[in-house]
Amino acid sequence: MRPLLVLSFAIPALVAAAPASSGLLLSERVAGSESVSLQRGRGYAVIAKRGAVIGNVGRGWVRVAHLPDGPSPEGYVRGCEARSGRLAEKLYCRGRALRLYVHGGTWRIRMRGRAINVSGVVRGSLGLDRDSCSLCHYRIGPADPRRWPATLTFFTVRS
Repeated sequence: MRPLLVLSFAIPALVAAAPASSGLLLSERVAGSESVSLQRGRGYAVIAKRGAVIGNVGRGWVRVAHLPDGPSPEGYVRGCEARSGRLAEKLYCRGRALRLYVHGGTWRIRMRGRAINVSGVVRGSLGLDRDSCSLCHYRIGPADPRRWPATLTFFTVRS
């Protein structure tokens, strides 16, 4: 489990730093995007609109929905014990050790569970609602990590 946790934080940094085929950084391909990081989350999280995210959910569910104002998202959600739908339209996945990578298009990713570790570059919104958890932290851009809010709170991520 620990290697997955390390990869969930290392891969987005490498993806954002690697030049894309057009010569632009991933974070520059979606103008105005900003880094987002969720660490040791326990509760509910929603990330929406555009960009790229990668991560895992230790136990719970992930829903990815294509938003109608852009192309379909690409990527994957793996580790599903129960699965319905398709990533290009609407996908629901429940299980343990879920892994996700969503990029391109316009999308909304909803997650509920334990051990939510997700990071990426996003332009849109982030919503968080923690269950009883003292170690749940999030970060938007270069700001210091903050504790997940106790009630559902939405943040604008460079919209």
